[in-house]
Amino acid sequence: MIQPKSVRPTLLLLMASTISSGQTGFHNGSTLGKISVPTTSSTPSFLSPTYVGVDTPQKARTNDVQTTEGGHRQKLAPRLAKVGGIFTSSGYQTPFQQQVDTINSLSNRTVTIQPESVVLQRHTPLEIVDAVCGKLRDADALLLSGGSTDKWVWQFVAMVAGYLHLPVIGLHIAFPTFNANQAQDTTLLQISASLKDQTRALFDLLDSQGWHEFAILKTELPGHAEFTSYVQTYMERSDKWKLDSTITFDAANANRFSTRRVRQRLRMIKAKAVILFCSTTDASWVFNMAESIGILEDNHVWIGFQSISAGVVKFPQAPEEYPLGLILLHFREAQYTIEHALQDALAVLREGLSVYLQQNNRVASPHVNGTNECRDLASLRSLRSENAFDRFMEVFSRKNAVMQFGKDGFVEKPSFAIVSIDKRGVFDRVGSWYNGTITLERSLNEIITNQGNLLTPLPTARHFNIVTIKEDPFVFVSEKDDAICMGNAVECKQAIDGPPGHVIRCCSGFCMELLLQLAKDLHFTYEVYLVEDGKFGKLSVTGKWNGVVGDIVAEKADMAVASLTINEERYEYMDFSAPFVETGISVLVNRRKGSVSPSAFLAPLDVWSWLMIFLVCVHGMALAIFVFEFLRPRVGRARRLFAGEEEYKFTVFSAIWLMWGMLFGGAVPADNPKGTTSKMTASVWAFFGLIFIASYTAKLTAFMILEEKRETITGMNDPKFQNPTGSSPPFRFGTVPDGSTEKNIKRNYGSHMLDYMNQFNNDSPKSAAEALKHRELDAFIYDAAVLDWVAGKDPDCSLVTIGEGKIFAATGYGIGFPKRSVLKKEFDLEILRYRANGFLDELKAEWLRGICHQNSQVDARSDPLDVENLAGAFYLLATAIGLSLLVLAVEHVYYRSIRPALLSRRIDCNGACSLISTGIHKSLDVGMGEGNGLDSHESLYEDMCEDCNNTSPEDRNQIAMSETVTSDIALTLSRSPTQEALPMGDYHTEPPGEGGGGVEKDEDDGEGFVSPSGRVMTSA
Repeated sequence: MIQPKSVRPTLLLLMASTISSGQTGFHNGSTLGKISVPTTSSTPSFLSPTYVGVDTPQKARTNDVQTTEGGHRQKLAPRLAKVGGIFTSSGYQTPFQQQVDTINSLSNRTVTIQPESVVLQRHTPLEIVDAVCGKLRDADALLLSGGSTDKWVWQFVAMVAGYLHLPVIGLHIAFPTFNANQAQDTTLLQISASLKDQTRALFDLLDSQGWHEFAILKTELPGHAEFTSYVQTYMERSDKWKLDSTITFDAANANRFSTRRVRQRLRMIKAKAVILFCSTTDASWVFNMAESIGILEDNHVWIGFQSISAGVVKFPQAPEEYPLGLILLHFREAQYTIEHALQDALAVLREGLSVYLQQNNRVASPHVNGTNECRDLASLRSLRSENAFDRFMEVFSRKNAVMQFGKDGFVEKPSFAIVSIDKRGVFDRVGSWYNGTITLERSLNEIITNQGNLLTPLPTARHFNIVTIKEDPFVFVSEKDDAICMGNAVECKQAIDGPPGHVIRCCSGFCMELLLQLAKDLHFTYEVYLVEDGKFGKLSVTGKWNGVVGDIVAEKADMAVASLTINEERYEYMDFSAPFVETGISVLVNRRKGSVSPSAFLAPLDVWSWLMIFLVCVHGMALAIFVFEFLRPRVGRARRLFAGEEEYKFTVFSAIWLMWGMLFGGAVPADNPKGTTSKMTASVWAFFGLIFIASYTAKLTAFMILEEKRETITGMNDPKFQNPTGSSPPFRFGTVPDGSTEKNIKRNYGSHMLDYMNQFNNDSPKSAAEALKHRELDAFIYDAAVLDWVAGKDPDCSLVTIGEGKIFAATGYGIGFPKRSVLKKEFDLEILRYRANGFLDELKAEWLRGICHQNSQVDARSDPLDVENLAGAFYLLATAIGLSLLVLAVEHVYYRSIRPALLSRRIDCNGACSLISTGIHKSLDVGMGEGNGLDSHESLYEDMCEDCNNTSPEDRNQIAMSETVTSDIALTLSRSPTQEALPMGDYHTEPPGEGGGGVEKDEDDGEGFVSPSGRVMTSA
């Protein structure tokens, strides 16, 4: 006979639970594997009425046989696999032994399991390593039990198992928080559903019941961050989900202040559905607090995961503090416990090892040399095939596998049982979820209501006929697409000519979203239709109302939900609820782009400042610098200039030119003063110019911006309204007829105003806005709430209400009822509650505000400067060109008329003209040189070049240079024999032999040259 072989396909089996020592949570006296659960057509194959591990043993897919020498096939004995358990609680040891005995009792088994267990005391990594390498060193498989707070144990075991290429099967049905893909080289499989699948089932349940608004109570339980992320993903996918609030608490470390804060947050919850993500102990703490503040019996539905019931000692009996009607999602079945999960894990292990070993696969057992310590993990890793786990996983990728796992390591396509606490205080199954499908055996509303202490009984169903009217943004009307109205839109009937008499549209907006919330909270159904004549309502001379008010007065509708203004006249014929929007009368005007004045560049300073700077400061400082320069101490050349023996170059005009250049920082050629006093004065002027330019530039920007133009209206009594024809052209304004605005104008401001504006009335605020922008209308009078929205949504942001939203005849919008309606009080209280909890403010922020809202900073934008902004600068440039042409004409007049007259009278400035202008001085001085025997510039040129027309350009340049030298020599010879320096130089010569001869130099530098006569000539 063939002896059993000790097969060592080392497998790490991980098991988790929240059961503490002495509190196993198992049913006393229950027979494992005989729990029968109902199944539906949507239940997967491995969810049979009995658990796969015991009652329905899987038949061996291929008998483990061996062929003898005689050709006979002989069945091999089951192979031995030692399975060790590492538990955090001793309560697992007995159930573990019982389950192994059940597996070994199967007649068709191919693997015999030998159990061994260790209970952890310190829960440290070293203790786990000692257990694996000590008492369990010969084990071929391991079982590990960890509670909800032992996430690090999962991570450590998964890390070590992945390093050693060991498959890991984890049982963590209550807290599936560790994702196998989060660890590198992990080989972790979990008999549980992932948080992603649990969240999906939760949202399918909420959606099926219409609980789209919810609140979340959670602790920092392992996986809370992933859960929050999944919730956020669902909310981003659809606008129908609304998160009321998220409350994070820590019951274990709660103090007086944290408890008070949680209690306050609980009171503020308005959502019907409250989701719990916490442990059993935390849930009890929350329910006790909710009971103490009286909200446990409020209008809430409490929903949680299996983690809430995982630690219940007497499961399925619920704790006393748990509210009746509490809804939970349980993995697989209502009473699926850790005991059943262990049974399924062993079934998975048995099937995996059977098929794996039949393919002649061997996984060598680690050799520890009989020691109690693991000295070399690297050597242990090398004993295992890196693809052993992949071959093992091939078993569970088959469609007929006992259980399938996804890439994340969790059960693929899990199912959930929906359980609720019944009147007996027991968790009872009421439905199921599988692959996105909710199957309810009983109505949840009926279940919750009948419990008696969670929700008040729902009132008898009521159905209302509701009239409304199209007016953006309170009621938008659109075509119905794909046979449904998307988002928060509701179906509404619109009358048409011919059969069938109406069509179905989709109505949305502020009022429709308010209607949806009212229907949800006050429990009624409705049918909405649009008023046939499209009017709000006006009382005719015959005493009959039309429009929306007419339908309410005639009781064609039970209520009107629209932007219906509350006023005294309507209040006599119908009732209104408390206002849900404050409004009144306002005026909408168009702000047009203005223009910049041509003198805008002068606006930063007033007239007197400009006169002071340019007439007094500039010329006064120029004159001061000239005087300081003229009176400076004179030696050398300065002495000769003062004596009139040499031309003076720094004139009054030179000083003025210097002051202008320094003031504006222009890089222009200018003569600089040489005296210390005048230089210091020029420096002070430069500092003044810096301050002036900086101040001017800072102020200039504000005056170069285009000023917007808008109608200046002070109110409804403004002369433009009371006497529109008094201006030219006449002032044009209007409103929407047959509304409260028209009635208010007639009653308070006179019929003459109403008669005039009738010719400019519009059918809607939208058409009036277009008329304003096309300048067909100057102002539009209407409800302030609507006009604010029109101005905020204008693409050009060119519309604005006067006085930054100033309101006249303040009132509000309310829901209309027939006179003495019993519904008024009920709706009043609900609207007041919406105002208190901020719901109405949220609707206003969503529907009534736009990008151009007047409280925003849209106007504070920077636009590029265009030609209109710089028009004044261009005008200044043109003026300067005109003045330059005038100066040019004056110069020609001087040289053609004034200069010859002065020369004929032989007026000699005797050097004084050089103090004013060197140009005037030279023109007169050169002209008078003819009477002194000197040739003028023209005569010299004629004598030296009688035939210049026949000379080349190079010769002409030589002649011109000779002309200049000759003129300078002639001017020098006309002066004193001892003053022989040229006017542009600061050197002079002495006759040879007198005074030692040579060259004398004063304080200014110059360059000398030798004349043809051998005398030294210098030039500055």
